[in-house]
This record gives sequence, C-alpha cells and structure tokens, in this order.
Amino acid sequence: MMFGFGILGFALRRNDYPLAPLIMGVILGPICEANFRRSLLVSDDGAWVFLQRPISATILTVLALLALGTALTTWNRRLDKKRALCASSANQI
Repeated sequence: MMFGFGILGFALRRNDYPLAPLIMGVILGPICEANFRRSLLVSDDGAWVFLQRPISATILTVLALLALGTALTTWNRRLDKKRALCASSANQI
C-alpha cells in the first residue's frame, strides 16, 4: 500500500499537481458527501431542493460556468499545442 502511494506521490509531483487541493478533497470529501446525502433524505423533492432557493441556484450556476470555462480553456490550450506542433513539423519538411 505504501508503495502504491509512493508511486502516486511521485506521479503527482512529476506532473506538478498541487498538494493542497488533494488534501482538502480527501478531508472534506466524506463530510460533503454525508451532508449531501442527509439533505437529499430530508427533502422529499429530491435534487430540486438545491434549485428552489435563488442563492443556491445562483451558486450552482456559477460553479457550472466555472467548470465549463476551465474545461474549455484546457481544451483550447491542448488544441493550440497540437496546432503549434503540426505547424512546426510542417515547416521542417
């Protein structure tokens, strides 16, 4: 088990992953999951309880837009790298 975590730590460090978000996710993940389940059990409407109040709907919308923006930015950077690689290989021929 230690060997596996050592390999994981080596891979994360080699790829410049920040350690703080990983630790926060490990610590806060189970707490958030338990509270999410509790709120779903208390509400009879299911997941719609999170969209009934304007503040929670706004927060969820902002989070969804941030996630979409991050995904599009990452995708665009990868596409730019591929274009640059194709352009540089075309110039060498």
